[in-house]
Formats: sequence, structure tokens, C-alpha cells
Amino acid sequence: MRHSLSLYHNHSNLMSGFVIFNMKSILYQIQRRTAFDEGHTLFMRAEASMSNFELDSGQIVEPDIFLKEGGWSLYGAQDGRFMLVQLPLSEDITQVPFMTPHQNQHAQQLLTIPFEVAHTLVENIPAPQKIIFIHMMGRTGSTLLNKILSNVDGVCSFSEPATFRLVSKLCGGGVVDSVGCLNILRTALRLQFGAQNYQGDFHTLGIKLRHRAMDDLSIYHSAFPTAKYIFMYREAVGWMRSFYRLLMAFGVGRDLEIADGALPADARPTQQLQIIWKQISDKPTDYFSTHPDYGYLEELLAVVWSNLMNQYLRGVEQGIPLLAVNFKDFTQDRHATLQEIFSFVGLDAQQIDRVMQVYEADSQAGTEVGREGYKHPITDAQVKRFLAYLSLQQGCNMPDYTL
Repeated sequence: MRHSLSLYHNHSNLMSGFVIFNMKSILYQIQRRTAFDEGHTLFMRAEASMSNFELDSGQIVEPDIFLKEGGWSLYGAQDGRFMLVQLPLSEDITQVPFMTPHQNQHAQQLLTIPFEVAHTLVENIPAPQKIIFIHMMGRTGSTLLNKILSNVDGVCSFSEPATFRLVSKLCGGGVVDSVGCLNILRTALRLQFGAQNYQGDFHTLGIKLRHRAMDDLSIYHSAFPTAKYIFMYREAVGWMRSFYRLLMAFGVGRDLEIADGALPADARPTQQLQIIWKQISDKPTDYFSTHPDYGYLEELLAVVWSNLMNQYLRGVEQGIPLLAVNFKDFTQDRHATLQEIFSFVGLDAQQIDRVMQVYEADSQAGTEVGREGYKHPITDAQVKRFLAYLSLQQGCNMPDYTL
């Protein structure tokens, strides 16, 4: 049964024991940052949850407290409430490779605001003049583009804020109706912009979304019909090599690696691929139900690449204005590609020369997936299998397909 936003909020709070604070905003002091202190992998630290912290008992505060102090940023949503965290003023959340792990590492206070309260609160928060969504398939230069945008005057851009996964969990799971989904998205975006605007005078908000947000492209367009949408992609084999290493660095799927010889009798079943699929996608696929019981990680990656390309093509068919940016062009024909991007989103092209210096540094430095991070060899046999699996996919299955 699908609930209205109000019913969802009341039900979830009753279930979670928040009856006393039902419609109140609560400020918590963070006593320990468990997700970071306990050495969780980057993949795990990318999730936003109150369980990532040890908190005090909290106190009731006015919900607009985050608009009156610096260092606040939107963190996530849980139990019918938005969560914001306050970091030291020295931490610029727009310049980090991945927003949520950085919040999990440095947050000092946590604020919860009920959805209904937040919807009313944001009516008095100015909206950005321009909104830019960076959609991608991962390993395509999207983190670099996010940092470039954040260095443009008047622009604040955020890399993979966890809150925007909420649309998949609530809308896709049937918990909240379509109107509720749009309200959640619009309120989240205004909270994100309002918190950052305390620290500067911004006119444009950019958000680099996780690759699974491509499943909800039409929902984003319904919520923000005038926003600019960018899709960053990469030819299949180069993407497979890089994304495979990403999964290894995150500690996802290592138990699925199988030698290049014949499949052993006890090979991991496709059920294991489905488990990993759920970790990197919020939507089910019928592929695994129609194929053999044994598979390789390369098979999963073939499904992911084709699915993301198909999502882009469906978005274009629906009339969503998308700019496709090829990784090769973005990294090799830099100035011309940035000119195309800046023209598409309506930014001043005269700033391109100044932000070109961002290319010189590793945009993911200091993380497990930076240039000097985890290395993993990919064999010719794995590439061959990947291409064979890709050829079986419906829709886009050509490895060098150009959008």
C-alpha cells in the first residue's frame, strides 16, 4: 500500500520510538564517529545513517538553526526526517571527492528535521537560479567535473550526497506516492542550497548523483523540469576495467572472482551476482532470472553498463534535455568539452581557463579509488567474457557506442 508523505512520517516515527519528538527538530552532539573510527570500507562509509554515530540524548531546537551557523550540510534522511551535520568551518564540503564519507569522518553535531517541518521551512529559503545534475555510470570523470563546477564563481556543487538516494528507496519501494517523492526531492535540494549559502553567495547548485540515480531520471526531471542534466559515460571495455577495480577497492565482489579456466562445480551461483547488483543498483533486473545459474563478475558489469546506457536513451526518448559527455573527450579534448558543458548549463565560459588547473590534481586523491589506490589486473579472458555477456543484453550492447 502506498502512503501519503504525512502517513509515512507518522508511521515511521511511531515505529522508531520518536513519539515525544514527533514534530520537533532535534540537535544531537556526536560523541563518536563509529563508521569512520571502526575502519569501515569506503563503500560502507558512503551510507548516511544515525547509526554511524554515537549520539547524546539530544535537545529540541528551532529547525532553522543550520541557516544561522556555518559548517552545516545535508546528510541524509531517516525515519521521516532529514538529517544535517555540522563540520568544522575548515572543511569545505564542495571540494571533497565523496561527500558522505567526509561527513562521517568529520561531523560534530547532527540535526534532524521532520519532513513536514522541512517542507514549510524551505519556503523561506531562496532557490538556486540554476540547477545542474551530473548523472553518470561511474569512472567517467564525474568527480572531476563536480570539482570544476565548484571552482566556478557563484557555483556550489556536491559529490554524491546520500540524501538523493532516498528517491529510489521511497519511490521505488512504494513507500511514498509520486507527489511525496517530488516534495522530498525539492525540499532536499533547497536544504542543501540553503545550508551552503550561509558560507557564500551562490546562484547555481550542482549535484553529482550516484550512478543508480539514472533509474530515476524521469522523477528528477518531473521535480526539476528546468534543470540541466549531464550524463557522463565511457566506452564499455575501459569502463569495465576501471569499475572492476572500483568494486575490488570497495571490497565488493572479491569472493566472486573465478579462475580463467573452466567453471568449477562449486562456482558461485548467479544469486551472488544478484546480491552485488542490489549493492550498486536500487532497481531489480530480470536478466538474472533468464540466464544460467553460474556467472562471473564481468557478467554483472555487462548488465550494469548496458542498463545505464539504455536509461540515457530512454530519457532522451522521453524528451529530457540531456548532454552526453564522453570520458575520452572530457579528458583529452578538455577545453572544447568544457566549452560545450558551460554553454549547455549556462555558465560563463570566460572562467574555463581559470578552472582548467583542476585537471592537474587527482580529483579522488586520498580515497581507495584514487590514481594511486587499489590496482587489480584484468585479464584478456575477462575482457572477452565481458564482451560476450554484453552482446546478450537488450538495447545498447555495442562496446564503442557513441551517444
